Amino acid sequence: MAGIGSTTEKHQGRVAEAIFANCAELDNDQLNEIIEWVRLYQR
Repeated sequence: MAGIGSTTEKHQGRVAEAIFANCAELDNDQLNEIIEWVRLYQR
């Protein structure tokens, strides 16, 4: 069980890196979709 949290944190970090790496290519609608997906994913 102890490893689950750290794995999740690492996954979220990779997701954030991917989002920021692609920020210049995304428009606001796409960013909003990603933000909504992340919020749903965190529940």
